[in-house]
Amino acid sequence: MNEKEIIVKLMEEQGLSIADLASMMGISSAALWDRIKSPKNKSLTTKKLNEILMQLKYEIVLMPRAKASNIQGAYVVKPDSGEKK
Repeated sequence: MNEKEIIVKLMEEQGLSIADLASMMGISSAALWDRIKSPKNKSLTTKKLNEILMQLKYEIVLMPRAKASNIQGAYVVKPDSGEKK
């Protein structure tokens, strides 16, 4: 799952629409849609990702790979299938 897919999943889990989340962030629905749904934007900056995740009550945490799959409720960001690893 990439960071945009994780955001959409969290929104679904919390019953939030793009309009809801955009309102919470103080931005337009179009601006948020452009960040998380537009195919022209391949990824989010860490700053933008953090701004969105704060509203969803999540945070960015860096940790060793081996431990990431052991945390309940964690999502692991993986590169898109078209990107080089």
